[in-house]
Amino acid sequence: MVVATADIRNQFGGLLASVYAPVILASFGSGNARIEIREVIPGGTKAYRAALAADLRARKIADAQLRANSQITASATARTQLLGGEIDPQLPQLIVAMAHFQPVRIVAFGDQGPGGGPASLLRSVDLATHVTRSHLAALAYIRWMQAFVHEQRAQYRPALSEQITLPTGQTVLRIQYDAPSPLS
Repeated sequence: MVVATADIRNQFGGLLASVYAPVILASFGSGNARIEIREVIPGGTKAYRAALAADLRARKIADAQLRANSQITASATARTQLLGGEIDPQLPQLIVAMAHFQPVRIVAFGDQGPGGGPASLLRSVDLATHVTRSHLAALAYIRWMQAFVHEQRAQYRPALSEQITLPTGQTVLRIQYDAPSPLS
């Protein structure tokens, strides 16, 4: 990782992005006060671009499989997000595992992170807190989802799982993974 301040950007110029640290994970501020958190990729920019293209193809395939799962429904917003291949790969894996036991409804994906580039994937999902097809009361369904998330092994457990109310008034369970996320 490189914390690219104005001094670092001036010292390395265009080589910082084109050779040494092509991936912006997050950025803060603007102008000379802008700070970028960049990732140094073994093999350089060319290797990163090849890995990024392959990873995007793999994410789009996984996301298409998620959309085809009859146990998973998604809002129009979530369907559009899935088509773009910008979803952190951990989320579809968790959702498919959940859908093995109960139907799941995706409201939306979010939290790309501040100023991130292509490596900054959507790493949170809002799930409906009641799905009629589950044949569970709303409170029992929420408890089931929260228990399922908390039972994941440490390396697969999301950083956040909390019930929130969206500005639309809809209550959802927000599940979020930390950044940076591995590319695949």
